[in-house]
Amino acid sequence: MTVIRDRHRPRWLSEGFENGQQVGIATLRISRVNDRPEDDRAGRSHRIVCQMHTYDYFSFLATHRLLLTGDVQERKILTEIAGEPKCGEPIDGFPNPFSVGLSVFCEDGDYLVLTRRTTSVAAGGHWHGGKVYNAVGENAALRDFSPGLDGVVRSTPYLIAQRGLWEELGLPVVEIDASEIRLHSLAYAMDLRDHKVFGYVLTGLSRDELQNAWRQAPDRSESASSGLDFHSVQTKADTRRLLQRIVDETEDWAPEAVFCTIRSVLVRRLLLPSEVSSILASGK
Repeated sequence: MTVIRDRHRPRWLSEGFENGQQVGIATLRISRVNDRPEDDRAGRSHRIVCQMHTYDYFSFLATHRLLLTGDVQERKILTEIAGEPKCGEPIDGFPNPFSVGLSVFCEDGDYLVLTRRTTSVAAGGHWHGGKVYNAVGENAALRDFSPGLDGVVRSTPYLIAQRGLWEELGLPVVEIDASEIRLHSLAYAMDLRDHKVFGYVLTGLSRDELQNAWRQAPDRSESASSGLDFHSVQTKADTRRLLQRIVDETEDWAPEAVFCTIRSVLVRRLLLPSEVSSILASGK
């Protein structure tokens, strides 16, 4: 894999990529804590524990990304190493990225905030560029971790989510602390072979306040220059229209935005599962 990485390195540098350090999964353990239905609904029935490791971004491009987009020989080599996709088994020798994606609802939950991915390659537009995206999507990084009294360095997806709210939406600490963050799903992408925790955020900020905050966000270049899009979910009819848009314009949406939006609608009980199923079935 080092040979593959070194072969592509000059091109990645010329395209403006930075070879920064990120944090991925070394081992993953998922266990059931209890069988109480109320804990299932509240997301407290399982415990997920990961041991993490660091990797550089070019190693990710040379493995997970080239597994999808490399030439025939590169894909053959990487597929033999990676084997079949398995959610519970990180690939030995691969970065195995871990990230957090959030549906953001402003005005106390009345509007879903979405954005469009930039088309600039160096700012992330090489992956679903121009498509509808979650307002927040953040990879785990070293700055999310801190040592405990026992000397072990730890973090949680909630800390990654909080950093994402600042870096991608420009929310100051006081607004993040006043927001409700709920993580509801762990998903595994069968194509990219990465893990992502999804959830939603409720903030009392208005649409104008959130748009202004986004203009100060450190990572706003990852979104299209047009800024944020707001979709009413004040009523069931509004929410149905939003999901119908997903059905009618699926190719315009990044897969993680589709998954997170639908799951967040269900977890917030904006629509019944039967209502969501009916809308999704209309696109088949």
